Amino acid sequence: MIRFIHLSDVHLGAVPDRGCPWSHEREEEIWETFRRVIVGIRKNPVDLLFIAGDLFHRQPLLGQLRQVNEWFAVIPETRIFLMAGDHDYIKEDSFYRTFRWAPNVTFFDTEEQRCVEIPEKNIFVYGLSFEHKEVRTPLYDEWKPLNKSGFHVLLAHGGDLSCCPIDFTGLAAAGFDYVALGHLHSPQKLCGGRVRYCGSPLKYSLSEERQRKAALVVDLGPEGLRGVEE
Repeated sequence: MIRFIHLSDVHLGAVPDRGCPWSHEREEEIWETFRRVIVGIRKNPVDLLFIAGDLFHRQPLLGQLRQVNEWFAVIPETRIFLMAGDHDYIKEDSFYRTFRWAPNVTFFDTEEQRCVEIPEKNIFVYGLSFEHKEVRTPLYDEWKPLNKSGFHVLLAHGGDLSCCPIDFTGLAAAGFDYVALGHLHSPQKLCGGRVRYCGSPLKYSLSEERQRKAALVVDLGPEGLRGVEE
């Protein structure tokens, strides 16, 4: 049994309700929410943490990357897989390009397909990062897992016409055991639950007031998937 957390669209650095007396508190709330996820993993370890894009609201500052990396380093037994989405896409001069992550972190640092194998757990993780703010061509529709036994997980971002269109039915049929999606702020299960948006962990606007926000904890075993929002 493998347990992992699927997270996306944290938007660290965002300032909801900018200009209002409480906007600074809202900014700090985003950072504190993400910190609590790390604290929760430290208390109740998981095998993997997937962050499917837009961890940051815009290009991260060097100090912001250092802060996040310090938090990642305190959960060394959890393998972390991270990609850049349309908000924090990798610019030519981005600190993402030269930053040295903790040993337990894998950052997909280009817009080219990549597969990372964890031999001791028989896990294969596939991903890329956006290097452009607007990606209007499909990046994932031709992806298929390697013909090797094990758990195959795809990290992906987008799914609408303006942000990397995705053929969800085709992706579900490709053979991945799980597709961890980011970009939409509301949680959604697609194609029987094998393909999922976890949604954002906080409410960022009034339009999201009725949406339930949580980190998605998933158990993946021979009998299939079991996901619980916590």
